[in-house]
Amino acid sequence: MLVRTYFFNFCKTSRSYSSFERCSRFKKVILMVLMMEKNWLNDVLRNLCTNRADILGEESTYLEFETDESYENKSSADGLNSNQLYGKIIYKDERGNVCKSEPVVVKRALNTFRAKLTLSFSFINELNFYTKIMPTFNTLDATFSTLFPKFYHGEMIFNAEGDQSTLIFENLKSKGYTMSEKKSFLSYQHLNLMMRKLGQFHAYSYKAKKSMPNLFYPLARNFLESCRELNKESFDMLAFGVQRGLDHLQLDPTYVEYIPQLQKILENAADVLASILTGDRNNPFSVIVHGDYLSHNVMFKYENDVPNDAIMIDMATFRYGSPVIDLAKVLYVNADQDTRDKHWDSLVNEYYTALKETFVENEIPSKNEILSEFIDKSIFAYVLASFFLQLLITNDNGILIRNASEYHSENETTESVIEEVLHNGGEPATRALSNILKDMIDRKFICR
Repeated sequence: MLVRTYFFNFCKTSRSYSSFERCSRFKKVILMVLMMEKNWLNDVLRNLCTNRADILGEESTYLEFETDESYENKSSADGLNSNQLYGKIIYKDERGNVCKSEPVVVKRALNTFRAKLTLSFSFINELNFYTKIMPTFNTLDATFSTLFPKFYHGEMIFNAEGDQSTLIFENLKSKGYTMSEKKSFLSYQHLNLMMRKLGQFHAYSYKAKKSMPNLFYPLARNFLESCRELNKESFDMLAFGVQRGLDHLQLDPTYVEYIPQLQKILENAADVLASILTGDRNNPFSVIVHGDYLSHNVMFKYENDVPNDAIMIDMATFRYGSPVIDLAKVLYVNADQDTRDKHWDSLVNEYYTALKETFVENEIPSKNEILSEFIDKSIFAYVLASFFLQLLITNDNGILIRNASEYHSENETTESVIEEVLHNGGEPATRALSNILKDMIDRKFICR
């Protein structure tokens, strides 16, 4: 992925060169990039051996990184803003024996343009979570760490040549964990497991609020805001996307009366998104939330094709906010209307039972107080679904979706790109968006 990025930038800036000159220059660029990347990774792994005696032992000496290409083709879904390198760390222990670590995954990002600050923010947030939040919550109960992959090491370097970021985790795939094959509407078993794990996760915030407030609140608010100001193209995508469900809703006479109110609520979709994600820091029900708790950020283990365990990954967008930020995404993006009709109560109960039982003495909100968080806030999940859900549905139907970078080619206008995006997923996606609005209205979360 890194080499392809350099090749793309090289081609764009090399049109005046002859084919021979371009080929020669490209080889030099590739060799330079590979050498720079290899040296940088080796430095990071040496630091891991020095700093993590709890993992590799005292006085371990780094030797080399042994890559495992058997996982490489399966890595693309593990992070939209990074690429992964799988393998084992070969090192010498204090007795001089050559050893191999457990399988690890190196999550890497190399920014060649300083403008890509959002990517750097994501790595800083994730590094903060694993080095500050996790050790703190582990003092309450060490089982907290079992909700996430084992974290080995992380480093970030900022310089004129580019921002270099590396996070190293255990390789969950080597332990039988994998992504759900479906990306949009998951089975009840998947959703039930996700809600249980979410309840366990949120329980630690309520416990920490009570037992260590002076430590918890500074940590909880120690994140970089990932909800940045949207550019015009992104704003247009959201504005046109939310209209897709509204247009379909007008075809149902039962809901026509709600259209004017919904139009007013959603007239600035970007503001709706930002206000809900950033406006809850003083809410007594707020917790540290995952921030992007959807199927692509959960890995499942299966027994007889039924999921029996789940681990959260990619904490790049964690924040301190309403629990509905996580709950609404599961119930309105990864659950279809049939599942909501049949299993809403049982899914909420699964979450709430886990919330109560993780710390039996915990002071937590009542179930009704948790549900009250959906009022006027869950609408943000519709805004996100208006863009992401149709892509997930399209992907699940085996239709090739263009890479995000291809949405900005020189031969396309913003309008033509939006037109294509709005047709992704076809009628099923349009109906799904309309159903989200209907469900929120029926449950009196909006338009009360």
